[in-house]
Amino acid sequence: MAVTALTGSLDAGREVLGGKAWSITEMLRHGLPVPPAFCITTDECGRYYDAGRAIPADVLEALPAAMRRLEEETGRTFGGGERPLLVSVRSGAPTSMPGMMDTVLNLGMTGEVESALASATGDAAYAADTRRRFGEQYEKVVGEAAPEEPWDQLARAIAAVFDSWQSRRAIAYRAERGIPDAGGTAVTVQAMVFGNLDDASGTGVLFSRDPTGASTDPYGEWLPKGQGEDVVSGAFDPLPLDAMAQALPEAHAQLLDVARRLDESAGVAQDIEFTVEGGRLWLLQARAAKVAGTAGPRLEGARAEVLARGRPASPGVVSGKIVTDVDEAERLALEGEDIILARPTTCPDDVHAMAVVRGILTEVGGATSHAAVVSRELGVACVVGCGAGVLMSLAGRVVTLDAGSGEVFDGVLAISD
Repeated sequence: MAVTALTGSLDAGREVLGGKAWSITEMLRHGLPVPPAFCITTDECGRYYDAGRAIPADVLEALPAAMRRLEEETGRTFGGGERPLLVSVRSGAPTSMPGMMDTVLNLGMTGEVESALASATGDAAYAADTRRRFGEQYEKVVGEAAPEEPWDQLARAIAAVFDSWQSRRAIAYRAERGIPDAGGTAVTVQAMVFGNLDDASGTGVLFSRDPTGASTDPYGEWLPKGQGEDVVSGAFDPLPLDAMAQALPEAHAQLLDVARRLDESAGVAQDIEFTVEGGRLWLLQARAAKVAGTAGPRLEGARAEVLARGRPASPGVVSGKIVTDVDEAERLALEGEDIILARPTTCPDDVHAMAVVRGILTEVGGATSHAAVVSRELGVACVVGCGAGVLMSLAGRVVTLDAGSGEVFDGVLAISD
């Protein structure tokens, strides 16, 4: 079917469901806590473009029945009622393209829904924060203010996700990684769980093995009272997972057990996105993790002045000129200059430059941020979280970036293999 309920017994592959929806079915097979979801398959992306970027009529007609299943499983109502249902609308290509395509969270939000959430939780600030998040993200992704009708929101968000398959950043990423353009993306619609609900809520990313290659132990980052996009965007400095262990020990222990089970089942390191809502753990996605190997190059002899320090994210030692403008960094790198792209944080629109520079440096974000994940995919040295305001003093300077130690040194230093 074009619109498919996701269950542990579903017999459909990654090429049809896309990586995100396929991972949901795999987690459900293990009996893990996953919010209910349905998938619009990758075939419908091709039909969408064949129809001149129009959602096929049979897909639109199937949405109400699919949404009713989510309502039944959650005991909530899409578009209103005393217990409103909000959903995420997520992209999902057969081959992982982290951060390259679009997502809309908290969809279904209206003035009436905000009031109902405030009444149900007794927390008007939480309801207002959720509505703000939705409005800002919807306008950025869809390109217009959100309509008040939830079904209109849903149709336009689905179209925007399909559109993002042909975005500049997605095309550039596929070209860099040798991914075919013909595959298309699926769309996963999933019941929201709220990491921004209360002090027993939050969001994070856990790698079943340290993605920087420093060890084989689990590694994760945790953001209390946040939603998933907050961590992977790199716009916030998350806490180490130990902070979650102290605040929510039961959810933390369950998460580590889940990571072990998924790692053993898959036989490869897992990259797991999760949310805790009111102390209850929910899994959103699990995929094969890109774990960096140990960097071969290292600095020789005495080291120069340390200009900045951050967190190692993707190993390597490189020298180059700090450039803060994305297009300029791409142009100079393609002209043969050694360039280190330095940004407050990176986003999917920066990938065309990230793919051609020698190194990447950010002011905020952790080892699970967009900059870190994409750098490891591209094999580019990266240091994240060097501190707000650091770039002002570094712009235009020639530096050496040691992404093993997380340090930025003045000048070009000798490097040995």
